[in-house]
Amino acid sequence: MRIGFIGIGNMGSEMAGHLLAAGNTLTTYARSELSRERARGLGLDLVDTASEVAATSEVVFTIVTAGSDVEAVVLGPEGIVHGAQPGLIVVDMSTISPGITRRVAELLRARDIAMLDAPVSGGVAAAKTASLTFFVGGDAAIFERVRPLLEQMGKAIFHMGASGTGQVTKLANQICQLANLQGTAEALLFASSQGADAGKVREAVMTGFGASAPYKELYKKFGITPEAIAEAALENLR
Repeated sequence: MRIGFIGIGNMGSEMAGHLLAAGNTLTTYARSELSRERARGLGLDLVDTASEVAATSEVVFTIVTAGSDVEAVVLGPEGIVHGAQPGLIVVDMSTISPGITRRVAELLRARDIAMLDAPVSGGVAAAKTASLTFFVGGDAAIFERVRPLLEQMGKAIFHMGASGTGQVTKLANQICQLANLQGTAEALLFASSQGADAGKVREAVMTGFGASAPYKELYKKFGITPEAIAEAALENLR
């Protein structure tokens, strides 16, 4: 399939690589020199504008930093919308506001261009191993057409409903994650302040109902000393 890919960052470069390895033809537009170097390293066809990407693609994937970036590459003066033919599918994998997603999707729909919001979970590690989770919002029939491509980059793909519900689900996921991280940090700080060995507390709690992935991740990232636990708590408050 002829695919466009915009966003050759730490995650996007890994995801584009999987699509390329699956036999797809990829064209990309990269905004920074680092991203352009990554695109060249992958052997991607590199063009000068997002509109040129759209002109040669059946599906265009985007994964950029913020809602304003999505608006720029999709709707800007040299954006996807200006090179797209009717029937193009845009799949935005960025994590942005559901409101922006819905507005962009509506503007594209008026031009007979379909859009799915498909933010991902799993980080760079999952991007490397093609084991990302996708939360997808948008038309069900369009989702089924794109699903085989998503399966080349991820292991769990969920269609959540109408436009914007993929972003809503990703935000719900982040709320759960942050609540768990903050609770974990507070629990270990409490144990340490009361004279308990935080390492032993962690080991004991990990065998019970209080166990969680954030508990495991905090230990891997920060260690278990009181100073490390405090730093973990501060980082998750920032």
